[in-house]
Amino acid sequence: MKKIAILFILFGVFACSDSRTKHIKTFLKEKKGELIYLPDSFTVQSLDVDSTYSLSNSKKFVHCLMLRVVTSINGDCHVCVSQLKEWESVVNKWPKEKIRFLFFIHAENYARFELMNKGEISFKYPVVYDYKNDFVLKNKIPDDYLLNTMLIDSTGKVIVVGNPLKSKEILTLYENAIFRQNQ
Repeated sequence: MKKIAILFILFGVFACSDSRTKHIKTFLKEKKGELIYLPDSFTVQSLDVDSTYSLSNSKKFVHCLMLRVVTSINGDCHVCVSQLKEWESVVNKWPKEKIRFLFFIHAENYARFELMNKGEISFKYPVVYDYKNDFVLKNKIPDDYLLNTMLIDSTGKVIVVGNPLKSKEILTLYENAIFRQNQ
């Protein structure tokens, strides 16, 4: 009886793993080359100096004609917000005049998000407050830390999908794509 139970557990683990792999591959195929929707209703907040960009500067920041790394972060999730600190090494690695980082934050309570940031994270780069969660909803971004980040070109088309913080291979894909785009 124990052997049968173990077989069922192993089958379940492999079936879930296979299902996840299939889901990831399908998502990657769907998104490659797709035009990404960037929200119209948002505010860019500079967390290091606690100031908000003007409406026109916010739009220029988000809708710039350059390469952009776009990612969604649940501003109500402490673990998710804590991962912002990991982005500093990547942001500092690539030239600011060649690439923009758009951290789309959606939260039920932005004041709590800001307190989390000030209290222990101290993320100093601008973030985009996506009040309606349009970035995630309109682009059908899954709630999956591996798939919620993309590199898009100046027209908004997806070049690379995946979180460069979670995989050296994905980081290399980003680096190669950025290098090719800037030649």
